[in-house]
Amino acid sequence: MLRSSRTALLATLLCATGLLATVLAVRFLAPVQARDVLAFDSFRRLDRPTSSGPLRLIAAVGDPLLYTVLGLTAAAVAYARGRRRIALAIPVLLLATGATTELLKVVLAEGTLQPGSFPSGHATAALTLALCAALAAPARLRPTVIAAGAGLAVAVSYAIVSLGWHSPSDILGGFLVAATLTGVAGTLLLRGEERRGETPPQRAVTVRGDLRVPALAGVAGIGAAAILTSLRGAGLAAGVQAHTTATAAAAVIAALAATVLVVFARIAR
Repeated sequence: MLRSSRTALLATLLCATGLLATVLAVRFLAPVQARDVLAFDSFRRLDRPTSSGPLRLIAAVGDPLLYTVLGLTAAAVAYARGRRRIALAIPVLLLATGATTELLKVVLAEGTLQPGSFPSGHATAALTLALCAALAAPARLRPTVIAAGAGLAVAVSYAIVSLGWHSPSDILGGFLVAATLTGVAGTLLLRGEERRGETPPQRAVTVRGDLRVPALAGVAGIGAAAILTSLRGAGLAAGVQAHTTATAAAAVIAALAATVLVVFARIAR
């Protein structure tokens, strides 16, 4: 549960603003569109006969069946911890993020790199699962869950861009849909607690060290692996220079996933 409904609402509004800004930038700013194409083309070079199978396996995390199983597992963990309202909210959140993504695909079908691809359903699903897991996990395990969840969301995102299913902007849109709706759910849940006079313990979250450390370590490892793979034997400096746009897109995707998870986890209990 989130510590303060005001804090949760602020986080939600920031995510919603980010989503709107992404939509406007992708649809109306030619420089952003051009860089989106460049990053997409560079990522596509990762899809080779030897890598296509593993990439599809990673991307399968966003498929409906596995998404449902993993999401309901998070709900079961929350229920076992006595967090029954979170347990009930997680299935609703799983459905809401998926439905919102599909609706936005129709509304925003034009003006993106691939018509009907914005926002990415797989990216939405991956980050939704990570957020649900972070909210369901006990505080002592939350740093590990955040690192694993961020790594999973980033890995799925890199995979689906490499496979040519989505552009980097589709990924950012999907992440922000998941974050916004998770924020809405958290705000409503906490307001209910506040009305009932329920208050969290004074030390609701006690995590040794900064949660950013394990989260960023997880995504940095995957980001480095993706960049090194894209170099394909070229010198490191020359390779990074040749793929500057893709490297920047990879960094933004990783940073957004880590930031969203860290923010929600640090205001959770």
